[in-house]
Amino acid sequence: MYFQIEKFAVNYNERPGTLVADAPVFTWAARHSADDQHQSAYSLTVSRKGEAVWETGLVEASSQRAVYRGPALESGLYDVTLTIRDRDGVESGEAKTTFCFEGQRDFVGKWITTADGINTDGAKYFFKGITLSEKPVEALLFASGIGYQYVTINGIDVEKSFLNPAVSQFDKICYYTVTDVTDALQSGKNGICAILGNGWRSMDGYFEAEKADMGDRLLFGDCRLMVQLELTYADGRKEVIGTDESWLSGYGPIVKNSIFDGEVWDMRAAIPGWDTPDFAGEGFEPSILAKGGVGRLIPQLHEPVRERERLSPKTIHRAADGGYVLDFGVNIAGIGCLKIPCDIAEGTEITLEFAEEILPNGDLDKETLRRAKVVDTFIAGKENPAEWIPRFTYHGFRYAKITGYPTFPGDAMTAIAFSNEVKSRSFFRCGNPLANQIYENILRTELDNLHHLATDCPQRDERMGWMNDATVRFELSPYNCRMGRLFPKIVRDITVEQDPKSGAIYSTAPLIWSGPIADPVCSSYLVAGYQMLLHYGDTQTIAENYEPYKRWNRCLAELCTEEGIVEYSSYGDWAGPADYCDRVFDGCHSIVTPSPLMSTGYHYYNYTLLAKFADLLGKPEEKAEFEAKAAEVREAFLKKWVDIPRGYVHNGSQGAQAFALWLGILPKECEKAAAAQMFDAVKNVGYRLTTGNLTSKYLPEMLVKYGYADAAWKLMTRDEYPSLGYMIQNGATTIWERFEFKRGSGMNSHCHPMYGAVGHFFYADLLGVRPLNPGWDKFAVKPCFPEGLLYAEGQVETILGNIYVRWQNQMGQIDLMVDVPFGATAMVTLPTGSFELTSGWHSLSFEG
Repeated sequence: MYFQIEKFAVNYNERPGTLVADAPVFTWAARHSADDQHQSAYSLTVSRKGEAVWETGLVEASSQRAVYRGPALESGLYDVTLTIRDRDGVESGEAKTTFCFEGQRDFVGKWITTADGINTDGAKYFFKGITLSEKPVEALLFASGIGYQYVTINGIDVEKSFLNPAVSQFDKICYYTVTDVTDALQSGKNGICAILGNGWRSMDGYFEAEKADMGDRLLFGDCRLMVQLELTYADGRKEVIGTDESWLSGYGPIVKNSIFDGEVWDMRAAIPGWDTPDFAGEGFEPSILAKGGVGRLIPQLHEPVRERERLSPKTIHRAADGGYVLDFGVNIAGIGCLKIPCDIAEGTEITLEFAEEILPNGDLDKETLRRAKVVDTFIAGKENPAEWIPRFTYHGFRYAKITGYPTFPGDAMTAIAFSNEVKSRSFFRCGNPLANQIYENILRTELDNLHHLATDCPQRDERMGWMNDATVRFELSPYNCRMGRLFPKIVRDITVEQDPKSGAIYSTAPLIWSGPIADPVCSSYLVAGYQMLLHYGDTQTIAENYEPYKRWNRCLAELCTEEGIVEYSSYGDWAGPADYCDRVFDGCHSIVTPSPLMSTGYHYYNYTLLAKFADLLGKPEEKAEFEAKAAEVREAFLKKWVDIPRGYVHNGSQGAQAFALWLGILPKECEKAAAAQMFDAVKNVGYRLTTGNLTSKYLPEMLVKYGYADAAWKLMTRDEYPSLGYMIQNGATTIWERFEFKRGSGMNSHCHPMYGAVGHFFYADLLGVRPLNPGWDKFAVKPCFPEGLLYAEGQVETILGNIYVRWQNQMGQIDLMVDVPFGATAMVTLPTGSFELTSGWHSLSFEG
């Protein structure tokens, strides 16, 4: 018999050494060779330096989850050991992991900057030489370089990641990284080195109007560095080394850096050996203390931004100006890695330019980047690295142009795609090649827009955490990505920005651009907490933000008219097909689905979520209050927009019908007619979309729910305008911002996740996999079988293990396979009936 714990996570992260700042949450998945198995008991031990600090003993429980309840933890590394028992009392093998607890601490490290004390285009360099009498048994490095940091010890890249620390509203909170650097240190002389890039901290030429409007409360300002090294020796002795005026500082080869404009490295300005233990400080001066305050320091708990893949160019062609244009085959977010010829002449200048698209003449189409210059430049010195990778910028691109390379650049450059390290083991594929390509494009677009923020785009002068786009996006994200640590950071960004009096949140978080109040469609604030509950069984995010959630909906309530309608709206169902939008602001406002209808609908939805949250938190009176308020908004919505006998919502548009059905706001007796009208609104325009960024996700979902799966499948696999297939017909490898292929400086991002939310259809409708209980211990398998599709399969990674579903239509007989994780139950619904499956592999057949 096989019975083993196969996944052991701390705060929803399997990586050993996971950083935690509160009582850690332990979750696990197991694999059992027998069917119909679940856990009957578990035993968990947390140890520090070989001594147990908390032992649960044998706990009789089926829940594969435990929250630390032991004595207060001290900062440092901990070992965790787990065993479980199955339903028959058989014990599993032992599983082990580690975590690093980061408690409240007083930093001795001070905020420092270079001796001139001013921001420059170039990066700032810092050095501290230390001599250790012996090698420490434990060494932790704490670092916060605002804008971005790159830290080495004795020339070793210790963080092995990009864009640290995570961007935040720096006047309120600043993130710091925690890294185990024990292996990088040595007995004797050591050199601690840090390069400080501008990141979002210095944005000369960008967002001037926003700076003027909001001033110091924006995240722009002076760059600064705080580093602290904490050493523990074999005899228990501790030593703390922090940034102060004794650290040397100066400038080096990174003479310009900007996340939008790119980097310039001039190796003629390099200082040999500056990052080695023997550096004597030539050209450097003592640092000074940075002026002005910043917010409180908090640890960066979510996954770092790391390299995801490297791509070689598929084709190379000559541009009219003599440069070479490289096509990497897919649109990515990341940087270029350039090979430097060993015999390159000093002063040789090589430039790399980037773009998502090319012009008809084969050159880069850079007008779509707006003000972002997106150029990296390398200038050769006497000594040069074998390869060059910029540190403090990133680009959204498929194409790069190399100018000034001494030879034909056949293998001169590879493209590095990076993102937060959250890609899961989930996947989807089916018998339709177009659908498979749509899925791949959606997944790539999502990952290309996770860089400590869930950004709107990675290429132009924007790259912000837009809340409007995220309301539907956040329903798909946890299927494709491990969002258990990134969602809380995203929610915190919004809460930090919330106006404490009015309850208003803003369109972007951290706040860079917004109207006075976010569009009410920004239910993303609550949706992120709700998805944490559904996918991870997590209640902490909801508990911590329950009062801010209430304040946001109270803000919307104060915007209501006497009739109970939220008239205020900035975007609504945004950026639909051009012929179904107005001609204002690049033609993005829907002319068929009114924005107040969307705003009022989300106001209602927020109340339904708040009622669920209140129930979860044991607040029955508030639950009743929110249910009553939801009923009031529902009544106003129905009175304003719904013809109940006919099932018409407003004018019967696809978006209005689908949204109302998705909300569950219609009377039961009205739903069938409303669904029929939704179908007619699709059929009568030849199975093409008239929906925007929000209701495009709801439309196929509601078509399936109400018996129109064939219509949903036609929409999803359409390859004529407007559709995701049309984008692919035009060569897209990621999802566009608009259904139209657009050039110029308007709204024309070609890597934009908002329409990718329709990918929820593949998992939740074609495979029919949805969580029914928080944490997936009970889930639905209710696949649909549209005409013309003979096969679909996929896997959803959950905290209990991987759910696998496959179905195949063989001449009218459908064979279904379902793999239910240990400790979980699947509620299967088929045309032939409904039944329950317990853990294990299940195969069944029925007439389709």
